[in-house]
Amino acid sequence: MLNPLPSNFASAVTPFAPLGRAPVSQEEVELKASSFKPLEEGAKPGRSENRRSPEDQPNQTEEQGRTRADAQLNAQQKAAEAQQLRERQQEITELAARDREVRAHERAHAAVGGQYAGAPSYQTARGPDGVSYAVAGEVRIDTSKVAGDPQATLDKALQVKAAANAPAEPSAQDRQVAAEASRMAADAQAELALLVRATQVQQQEHARAESPSVKSAYPREGEEPVTSGAQASGLPPSQE
Repeated sequence: MLNPLPSNFASAVTPFAPLGRAPVSQEEVELKASSFKPLEEGAKPGRSENRRSPEDQPNQTEEQGRTRADAQLNAQQKAAEAQQLRERQQEITELAARDREVRAHERAHAAVGGQYAGAPSYQTARGPDGVSYAVAGEVRIDTSKVAGDPQATLDKALQVKAAANAPAEPSAQDRQVAAEASRMAADAQAELALLVRATQVQQQEHARAESPSVKSAYPREGEEPVTSGAQASGLPPSQE
């Protein structure tokens, strides 16, 4: 007879398992340690999320609307900044052109006016770039007459008129100065004509005063006719 195994060895008997398959007890252990449980646990929040009401879910349409509004606002801001930049550049360009025009205008006055013209002075404006540009200017010109010298006055008037008309586009004030210089020149010419006539009269009188003391045969009123010595003696004039 075979002796029965003691009861304390019963747990040491390996259960039968077909080839290629782990014992049932080990399969249960592996299944408990497998990754199916985390997947099952991860799926629970998804199922609970799907069970949420539409009111509890994020409003995707509203979110998309806010995104589009932000994009439009950014585009508008960029367009406004670009427009401001263009306007700023346009203002700088216009100020620079005005500065060149004003300075050339006043330099022309000063160059032609010579000793009768002062130094140019300018009114400036600060541009968006911080640079001061000339927007207006003037050159003071002496338009007074030369006392006691109409010829010098005439020469001065002609130079002042040329200085007033020197710029390519004379202003209204320039034309006014030119007209005043024209009047001064006309007055000087008239005064010169009077002086020339008076000088001629003086020269004629001086010439008569210095001529030989022979009176005319046709005396003026109150003068006796002049006769030669032969006529005074009653003798006929000699025949040569």
